[in-house]
Amino acid sequence: MSSTSFYSSLPQLTSTINKLVVQPSLFSEVPKDWIIIITDIKGSTAAVQKGFSQNVNLIATGSIIAVLNIAKKSNIDIPFFFGGDGATMIIPPELRDETDRALTIYRNRVKKEYDLNLRVGQVSVSKIYEANKLLHIAKVKRNSVFSIPIVLGDGLKYAEELIKAADHETWLESEEEELDLDGMECRWNQIAPPNESDLIICLLVEAQSEINQPQVFKQVLDQIDFIYGDLDNWHPISKKRLKLDTRYVKMRNELRVKLPGYSQAKLFKTWFETVLGKYLYFTAMSDGKQYLEDVIQLSDIFLIDGRINMVFSSTQKQLALLVDYLEYLENEGLLRFGYHSCSHSIMSCYVQNRKSKHIHFVDGIGGGYTQAARMIKSKLY
Repeated sequence: MSSTSFYSSLPQLTSTINKLVVQPSLFSEVPKDWIIIITDIKGSTAAVQKGFSQNVNLIATGSIIAVLNIAKKSNIDIPFFFGGDGATMIIPPELRDETDRALTIYRNRVKKEYDLNLRVGQVSVSKIYEANKLLHIAKVKRNSVFSIPIVLGDGLKYAEELIKAADHETWLESEEEELDLDGMECRWNQIAPPNESDLIICLLVEAQSEINQPQVFKQVLDQIDFIYGDLDNWHPISKKRLKLDTRYVKMRNELRVKLPGYSQAKLFKTWFETVLGKYLYFTAMSDGKQYLEDVIQLSDIFLIDGRINMVFSSTQKQLALLVDYLEYLENEGLLRFGYHSCSHSIMSCYVQNRKSKHIHFVDGIGGGYTQAARMIKSKLY
């Protein structure tokens, strides 16, 4: 297996994630010459508290799209993880220079358009291994159209610590740099849970010991299955709740970071396409209805990047049962967790085409993942 094709060559496993996490033979070490790229918005908590959670999500999504579009040109498949106020990508060495340039351009643009500081850093996988940290990865087929990476070990967490400790700002003098953010969209309204009385929950769980990480994750996932049942019972997105937001301000917000200096004609074209989509998706048009089904299937609502990240719908009773169980494991010294409950989820998207290639990044309104991470941090001090 060549280094470049490492991730694309991984088998798509069909095992349940509960079983997978305790089968180390199904995981592979990320090649030493690959690079971990991490982005996050400094002061994201303050931005969220001011009501800018959708901007924060859009900016995080854009950092993923900038890298994915570079990888797409070279026909290279890479793992990536959305974190609400940032993202993690793992790339082969041949993408390093172009990725570094693109993300520097992107952080310039974010600063100019939103007055937010996007931290961008990179760490070689070899440095992770030199520190005796683990970075094991598998690819899991979640449904007929969507596979996700699963990462075990403390490698990504260590990389984030290194990047934050060595944080430095890199800016470009020129503001006229080209940047490919094709496919970035943020056109869905806030999304209510499938059942009106339910909540949207954003949950983060990390093991206190990396040695026990697989067993702890299995315990947590088994309990979630016991309380909530299968995915259809807790998926936060349903077709009946999807509503396109056709306000001009929504379109303008997307174009500010995607195409700075956009024309009014471009704004009108984007608005018109969204209005047309509103008609196509919610009528008898078969392609539109299929797209809505695919949005649900291709929603990024669960990932493991060294910790469990989930967005799901829940009743108050179910949430109480889950929190009681997690608090028990936390008091036993097995894990730390954070969660945020809210009324709606929000979605930002990467749409290469509407027939098969699109992915939808989901967070809770009010910065669900950011608030859950804040709860975990508060337990460390």
